[in-house]
Amino acid sequence: MENNTGLFGTFDYYQKKLAQFDPDDLSAIQNVVTVQQLADSLDTIPLLPATVKQLAVKLQNHLDPIVSAVSQFSGNDKAVQGHIWGSIYTLAKVSSEVLSLADLSHYDVLQLLYNCAVELPRHLNYQPDSKLNKLGEEIYSTLVVLCAKLVMFLRDNQHVVKHWSALLKDVEQTKQGIKSLSKKVDEAWHNVALPGLLEGKDKQIKDLISQMTLERRRTSGAPVDCIPPILNQFFEGRTSDLSDLHKHLGRCGSDKVFASIALSGFPGAGKTQLALHLAESCLRKNGGGFSPVLWICAAGPDKIEQDVCHIASQLGILPEGTSPAERGLRAKQELMAWLTETDHAWMIIFDNLNKFSDLKDCWPPARPNCAVVISSRDHSIGGTSVSHRHRVNPLNVHQTAGLILSILSENPDNHVLLEAAKKIGEELGGLPLAVTQIASYILDTGVGLTNFLRFYRARWKRIHQSDVHIPDYEDYKDTLTNIWSLQLQDIDLNTKILEEIVAFLQPDKIPVKFFTGGDESSALDRPQLVFLQDNFEFLEAKKSLERGALLQSDRGTGDIQIHRLIQLIVLDSMEKDELDARFEDAVTLVKRAFPRLTSATIPNAYKSENWHLAQECLAHVWTLEELYHRFNISLESMSCFPMLLSDTSWYLYETGQFERAKDLLKTAEAVCEGNRRLGASTRSIRALIYHHQNLQREAKTIWEENLALRLELDGPENFLVGQNLCNLGAAYGELGDMERCRDFFERGQAHREKYHPDDLSDLALHDVNFTSYLIHNGDLEEAEVTIQRALTRYRRCETTEGFGHNQALFFLAKLRTAQRRYQEAYVLHTQVLTVRRKIMRNHYYTCVSFYHTADVADLDKDHDTAVALLELSLKAFESIPEARNYVARSFFRLSCIYTSLGRNDDARINRERAQGILSDLGAQKIGTCIEHYEETMPIRFR
Repeated sequence: MENNTGLFGTFDYYQKKLAQFDPDDLSAIQNVVTVQQLADSLDTIPLLPATVKQLAVKLQNHLDPIVSAVSQFSGNDKAVQGHIWGSIYTLAKVSSEVLSLADLSHYDVLQLLYNCAVELPRHLNYQPDSKLNKLGEEIYSTLVVLCAKLVMFLRDNQHVVKHWSALLKDVEQTKQGIKSLSKKVDEAWHNVALPGLLEGKDKQIKDLISQMTLERRRTSGAPVDCIPPILNQFFEGRTSDLSDLHKHLGRCGSDKVFASIALSGFPGAGKTQLALHLAESCLRKNGGGFSPVLWICAAGPDKIEQDVCHIASQLGILPEGTSPAERGLRAKQELMAWLTETDHAWMIIFDNLNKFSDLKDCWPPARPNCAVVISSRDHSIGGTSVSHRHRVNPLNVHQTAGLILSILSENPDNHVLLEAAKKIGEELGGLPLAVTQIASYILDTGVGLTNFLRFYRARWKRIHQSDVHIPDYEDYKDTLTNIWSLQLQDIDLNTKILEEIVAFLQPDKIPVKFFTGGDESSALDRPQLVFLQDNFEFLEAKKSLERGALLQSDRGTGDIQIHRLIQLIVLDSMEKDELDARFEDAVTLVKRAFPRLTSATIPNAYKSENWHLAQECLAHVWTLEELYHRFNISLESMSCFPMLLSDTSWYLYETGQFERAKDLLKTAEAVCEGNRRLGASTRSIRALIYHHQNLQREAKTIWEENLALRLELDGPENFLVGQNLCNLGAAYGELGDMERCRDFFERGQAHREKYHPDDLSDLALHDVNFTSYLIHNGDLEEAEVTIQRALTRYRRCETTEGFGHNQALFFLAKLRTAQRRYQEAYVLHTQVLTVRRKIMRNHYYTCVSFYHTADVADLDKDHDTAVALLELSLKAFESIPEARNYVARSFFRLSCIYTSLGRNDDARINRERAQGILSDLGAQKIGTCIEHYEETMPIRFR
């Protein structure tokens, strides 16, 4: 304590300490003279963290009595109150300026002031000439000096870490001084001032007796657990969640620190159930470490007050005769005081909390070996007041199926019922509440489990709104669909647009870069997407949806997830014009994120380094395609949906996913009807797939049509005219018409050299493709000249690891094989395979390289290497359903090698496998020689 004379000497010290203070802040200290003014002034501080504001207001509960008492006997109310309320305002303001939000959890000066405030005396009241007035003045002076020190500490130490320990030591000494003075006040109140103050005042005597009884209850009352019983006995798939929570509680217990946990997740994810089982396992009587464990339904202020009153009554700390008007506030005050003073290791659970501000009067003190648990839809609830966040995720498909079968008392070993339960669980997205509701509906109505999914899809809304009683879920009487529908009505326009766009995307993982990255000008000319020009506006809209659990974000990547049921509800709530508009918005964002083609039609336009970008978009394209059909979307005249489908089909073709590409092409070709050029490009993709699947006549027909169309629309000099000429050359080569093959390749070469001589990559590609047919026709000398010309061109326009150069080396290796130069061929195939495994992994072309490298090894009599490579080839082909003809050929080649090695059983097994696949493919010949297998594939890949 500084050497000051009386209360106003303290004020002088305060003014002196703040001599360098901001004049605006001094004005605030002089003007903030009531608690209401303090609350109003806090609202004016920009970027003030919510936790700072909440703590500032909490200080009022502990400081208001002493400030009121001292202001009365000082004779200067404004000066007394202004120095305290104004200081809290100033500390909050300076904290928001000096410290980051992360720092506040470690260097919170308001928390230090709060720790001192909780030691203030309970019984200080102003009375004329009371012996307590001098003690009150001394306590108040100590507080005022501490406020000044804290303000100047922040002003003088922009980097607080260096001097923090010294400040803590100073505050601890102040705290002990206040504690000592408070003890004297309490003793004086009971032993000296009490008789004179209460003489002849019956009501005051009764209040005192009640207060003294309350004190005895605080010190000697046995704790009483107040948690609801667990009525729902079906609790599945939360072992790891409970383990994680117990580990955190165990660490906090070992470190003797306060544990504060927030459980978050979608409505119906099982947060309440998890909290109930956590509470039950933490009871001391059940071997846990907490007593008492207190449960408060925090769905709203009224619910909180109701449960706090109940707990206070159960603990015996709520005075009898408390008026109904005062009961709620008094119960909160008494419970917080009891939690502060008791020696018991308590746990308090706030279930289903919507807003953290609802706990402003009943957030418990941070006591060692004690814990608070919040369950909420908002993952960020509580800010820095929460030390551990645990997201309660939906159940996986196996856990969901187990829950359904348990409720229905069905045998989990019944494969048919298990598969039906898995499909239902997948449809419901693993929400325990939705799953329990549906299982209860099946149980009540007698609808068969195996027939339910078809029944559900036709009546999902009525089923979810049906009145099914579920134990432990009384707070969800409105049903999940109603809860989400109501939340969707309470959001602003940007937030609504964002939720509706997200509903058109694949719900499990939506890259945040769809909204924050890419070529912004290509998307943001749509008026509904203007808010995405500012990432802050997007993040605000996303945060609003997260608070209502209408979506979730991965805290590491920022990627978004929307639950399938929410997606269903959002789409169901939209009018036709809204569906059309939001569909176009979603398409625009996905198209913006999709990697651009380096050419409209040439193979390998998506260089392999971009494949992962296309793969990220793929699931969302499929979802858009499905919803386009489901809602009969009317496309805008300038819609980019046709181009998105075309680009995606091209990616699927390039990665060897031919059947999936053909499925998507059906829609792509339908939506391209009004755009003849784009339609031609889309059909070209189908022709290339036919070419790879050895359906050469179908491919040739498309290329002939496209050649005529390009000449009509774009003239003879168009690049795609030359492309179609070369494609027709390949088709005739595959059909065995070498004369026409050569004619079209020569016409294509002449077209490129005339109109596009600088496009070396395309000229080289022409040479590579023609080489394959020259080799097949036995024109090895011309093939040598052609492939060397291709390599020269590729060396001038791309690296040796570029795909074009790699493809040229592949055909050079095939040429060396035809020339019986097996060692050279093996080296070249090995180089090709190494590059392809590096840049393309288990791509179609990589598998082909495995086979041809093995082929050369076998021809060179290195059977062991050939067997090893063929086995690797078969393993790689497993992930490519479209490559079954290559798998058959690999099995047959193995059988031939095993025959030569005398391993007849192995040879027979592999030959039977090969012939079985050939039969499934509908081959005309039984497969007794290698030619029978090669007839099922294009010449280029034989």
